[in-house]
Amino acid sequence: MQDDNPNAFFVGSLVASVVGAVMLLADDFGGWYFQISYAGVLTDGYGHIGLISVYFPVVVVLAAALLYSRYVSYSALRSIVDDAQLTNIDLRSSLQEQRQLLQLMSNASEMLHDTAMAVIRKIG
Repeated sequence: MQDDNPNAFFVGSLVASVVGAVMLLADDFGGWYFQISYAGVLTDGYGHIGLISVYFPVVVVLAAALLYSRYVSYSALRSIVDDAQLTNIDLRSSLQEQRQLLQLMSNASEMLHDTAMAVIRKIG
């Protein structure tokens, strides 16, 4: 089933990009632990990405891309809200015009009725 409301997509993208950036920065800067077994010999290893590491610029660029994705999602959500507010203003304006037109038609109908009643009274 296709969802016609894009809000869900933008909110999901917003949450995923923020969580992804935070996890990327927190996990990769924390390091990792691994074990390798080769020919019956077990080797422990520990890796760390810090400020001095060659991987640091890659992590920062990926985190920045995720944070930029968050900005784009937030901007899209704001534009959807702004569009909805503009649509609401347009709807109110058209309803006001419709009320004025209905009032004008009611007044014209009342004048025609009063005129017809005055003519009938003079005849009878």
